[in-house]
Formats: sequence, C-alpha cells, structure tokens
Amino acid sequence: GFKYLPMGFFYGPQVNLYGGYAKYSYNVESSTADGFGENAISGFFLGVGGSMPVQKRFRIEGKGEIIPYSGFEDSSSTFGTVKSSGSMYFKVGASYQYNRSMTIDGGFEVINNSARFNSGITQVNYRDSVFKIGSTFVY
Repeated sequence: GFKYLPMGFFYGPQVNLYGGYAKYSYNVESSTADGFGENAISGFFLGVGGSMPVQKRFRIEGKGEIIPYSGFEDSSSTFGTVKSSGSMYFKVGASYQYNRSMTIDGGFEVINNSARFNSGITQVNYRDSVFKIGSTFVY
C-alpha cells in the first residue's frame, strides 16, 4: 500500500491506496439438492481509503475495496457455469481520542458479493452489514 499525508504530518488528513488478495468463503448449511453448499469469491483487490481530523480529538474515516476480476468457486457444482462475479467492500467510521492511551472507535461496513450464472439458478448474492464499536489502547 501507499500512504499519502497531504499536510505532511501523521495526525493530519491521510489518503491510502492499497491492494492485495481476498477470499470470501461461504458455507450454507443445507443440502446441495436445495441449491446451496460451499462456495467462494476471490481475487486481487484494489482499495482506497482515508481519514481526516474534524476536531482535536475526533477523526472520521472511510474506505472502499473492489475485486475487479473476481473468481467464483463452487465445490458442489450446484450453480453451473459462472457468467460473471463481483465483490465490493465499503466502510465509514469515526474515532474519538478519549485520553492519551485510549480511543473509542465505531464504524459501519458493508460487504456485497455476487455471481451470475448461465443456467439454472441465475444469481446468488451475499450481503453482510456490520456495525462495530470498540476501543483501542496504546501503551
């Protein structure tokens, strides 16, 4: 990845460009005769993100990732041949510097993976929406 500091110091705005490999595995516990089973969407992803201070102790952040040429694996061969697949990840969040060694963090993220097929079941979608809240401690 690459981190760019527009104002030249770490506690100011930050822009991140990064990439890597991701694999989202799904196992729907049902029979393959019902059209479910184990499958996965994977590939090399590209991401962009950033964060910006709003006040002295409050920072907002966001990031997004896509897998431009994703692959779909179906171990049970339930769905047939893949026409296309896609993957998208999006996150927005904020952090508050409670004291010198602790931040309170919160965020909302959405993961959306899908695949289209040539025959039989025409499409499968997996969507995860997650709200997170926690804290970070630095010693």
